[in-house]
Amino acid sequence: MRRPPYHRSYRHLALGANAIGWSICCGLLPGVILLIFAPVILRFHSRWVIALLEWIGIPVTERVTYLGRLPVIVPEVESYTPAHSLYPAVMAIVGCIAAAILLIPLSRLTPFRVLSGLAALLCGISGAFFYFAGNRFPYTASQFADVWVRAEFVVWLIGPFLLTVILGALPLPSAMTLLYSTMTLFYAVWFSAIRLTLLLTLFHFAGLIWMPAAYFFAGFMIDFFYLVGFYSIAVSRTTRIVQSHREVWQW
Repeated sequence: MRRPPYHRSYRHLALGANAIGWSICCGLLPGVILLIFAPVILRFHSRWVIALLEWIGIPVTERVTYLGRLPVIVPEVESYTPAHSLYPAVMAIVGCIAAAILLIPLSRLTPFRVLSGLAALLCGISGAFFYFAGNRFPYTASQFADVWVRAEFVVWLIGPFLLTVILGALPLPSAMTLLYSTMTLFYAVWFSAIRLTLLLTLFHFAGLIWMPAAYFFAGFMIDFFYLVGFYSIAVSRTTRIVQSHREVWQW
């Protein structure tokens, strides 16, 4: 059989099937532990949020819901819905004007301006809705917390899986894959509790008018950012490992 001509694209780093298998198993281990101890982790997350809210000085009560068969403690704080008042009217006008200033000059758009313009536009739309029909807003702070915990639990499961799929084939030791997967899960649980505490505090003092913008910019978008951050750290570590090993050439 005729061999193909030499080309640099044939260069690769040898990584055995056993090494890849061990790396994938170690990367998925935190997700398996999360499923086994899900009731304990969810209860710890909710208790932590409740403790932080009480430390801030916000009255909070507990409500129990279920995620499938898993009991979930949801913190419930008092919040108000500004309707037919100056507050949502000013927010609608300022938000729409700011969005127009940031988004209309198409030749000067940057990622920061686009995100800022979308945030302003969302605040403007929320202000207009609350001014004309604020009393028909269907959600409360407790329902927001319930949806938040359910969505974040899915993110906690997806994070280790994504990192395992990406890092499994890289020339990283299995222990390093386990380390990055575990770090991502710990950070996700901790950061989720901090964000939920801050958002419930915002709804308590500033009203539910900020809920659409808060969920859009402090929810899955922030989760995506730190997942990419941990992936970048792992790839940076991989490049240092690659530099210290000889490459294997194959035709």
